[in-house]
Amino acid sequence: MSNETMYIFFPLKIISYPQYGYSEDDRDELSTEEAVNYEDIILAAIKKENYHIEEFLVDGTLKEKVGSLRPSVEVLDDKLWGVMTVQLSAALTSEETAKLISQIEGQNRDGWGKDFERRPINTPDCEIYVSFCKSSTYIIKTELEFRMDQGQDGLMMGGLS
Repeated sequence: MSNETMYIFFPLKIISYPQYGYSEDDRDELSTEEAVNYEDIILAAIKKENYHIEEFLVDGTLKEKVGSLRPSVEVLDDKLWGVMTVQLSAALTSEETAKLISQIEGQNRDGWGKDFERRPINTPDCEIYVSFCKSSTYIIKTELEFRMDQGQDGLMMGGLS
C-alpha cells in the first residue's frame, strides 16, 4: 500500500489568560469542551508556524516511509483533541508505528510542541497557550485505538469529523 494517511490523537491542555494586564493567578485551564470555541484560531496559529516535523525523525525506515507530519486539532464528541496527520509512502509495521508514536510524543513534549506552547494565541476575549503534551490524561493513540476507546467502530476518511 502506498500514499496512506495515518492519524495520531492525544489530549490537549489549553490555558487562558485575560487579554491585558494579567498575573499567573488569572490563568484558567479550559476544558476540552470550552476549547472547541478556539479550534479555528488554534488551526490558524499552527498553519502560520508551518512546522515540518518529519525533518526530526531519527529512524531510517521511518524517514523513508513518512512523507510528512502535520500537527492539527479536531473536534470529536464536542471535545477538542490534538492530532498529528502522517502522510506515508508505505504502510508501517506495528513496530514502526510504535517508534513513530514515540517520536511524535517526543516532538509534542520537547520539540515543536514545546516551541508552540510558549507562543500566545490572541483571541477576541483572551490569550491562550496550547500544549500538545501537558495534559494530566495524556495518552497518544492511532485513530483506530482512539475510536475504539471512544466507543466508535471503524475509521473515517479525512480524520475526525
